[in-house]
Amino acid sequence: MFGVRAAIKNAVVARSVATRGASSSLVARRFYSEQPEETYEQFTNRYVKFFENVDDQFELQRGLNNCFAYDLVPDVAICEAALRAAR
Repeated sequence: MFGVRAAIKNAVVARSVATRGASSSLVARRFYSEQPEETYEQFTNRYVKFFENVDDQFELQRGLNNCFAYDLVPDVAICEAALRAAR
């Protein structure tokens, strides 16, 4: 909660400084993570490897929930690996 307040405060301060014209090179910055986006092939490989190493039903369910939480249809290889892990 305090981290959110600090981020909002920093954004407001940056915006107010930028609108005052104190420095023309100052740009308001958004506080997003700077991780590179994962490609569909990397996503598929990550979940296939995950399902190949599943030890119990809880991990299988957790992996399926995490996989389906993304807004995309999983590849056939992911479904095959999950079905093999469920046996």
